[in-house]
Amino acid sequence: MCRLTSLKKVVTNYPIPLDDASVQMMAKSWPDLTSLTIQGNEMGVAIQALGQLAQYCPLLDELCIPLAVDMDIPLYIPGQPLHSHRLSLICPRGEREPKNPAIVARHLDRLFPFVEVN
Repeated sequence: MCRLTSLKKVVTNYPIPLDDASVQMMAKSWPDLTSLTIQGNEMGVAIQALGQLAQYCPLLDELCIPLAVDMDIPLYIPGQPLHSHRLSLICPRGEREPKNPAIVARHLDRLFPFVEVN
């Protein structure tokens, strides 16, 4: 799917790799993406990888993906800049409860300061 560089909306129920390198490849391949929904994955996206979406997908408005928030997440992620990304809605998928909700919220706010969590 990464060869389809003009995609604007992606919805999949098929398990796809969500490691940092795969998320970076998706983000760089789909710069016009406005909506991304990934379901059917056991593995979640690391908070660090969300920075790739913030950097390379400036038009992204809706993000519904499983997040890997049930592990230790550092308070500060080296190299994670502040963004003014206009993402308006994030819908974390899956059954995972954040190990530290305050740290997850801090990182989401640094990446997507205008987001509403649903």
